Amino acid sequence: MALDHRITDLVANAMMNAYHTAVGDSGILRLYADAGTPDIPAGEPSAAASHGTVLAELTMNATAFGDAAASTAYSRVTAGAVTADSSANASGDTVYYVLYDAAGTTAKDQGTIGTTGCDMTIDNATIAEGAEVSCSAMTVDLPKGWTTA
Repeated sequence: MALDHRITDLVANAMMNAYHTAVGDSGILRLYADAGTPDIPAGEPSAAASHGTVLAELTMNATAFGDAAASTAYSRVTAGAVTADSSANASGDTVYYVLYDAAGTTAKDQGTIGTTGCDMTIDNATIAEGAEVSCSAMTVDLPKGWTTA
């Protein structure tokens, strides 16, 4: 028999609120070019782990994510305000981020970056060294499996 595990709103929201607690607040978002390894290796690597070229670093708000909210297909946490990087580290096309703890030493999460349809929305995916880089939206979704008609 095929696997077909499904969770309810109650469980999905509890899991996403636990995610928020585990990730913590005031984290650092490092935006990377498409070089390097876009997967967090096992063992929550240090900031010295190679993920490619760091294009910019943005700082999460003191309350990084709000409480989980459910939709038909997923439970979602939405980031609070993210402080822009006033001067990008390097030039390149950014495709993913890694969210580190507030000290910038332990990776907690990663996601895609783009101008639409991604985990993190920025104004321009092509970053120029020295330019300001800002985040206009960031969400983390957990698919539920059950939908209502």
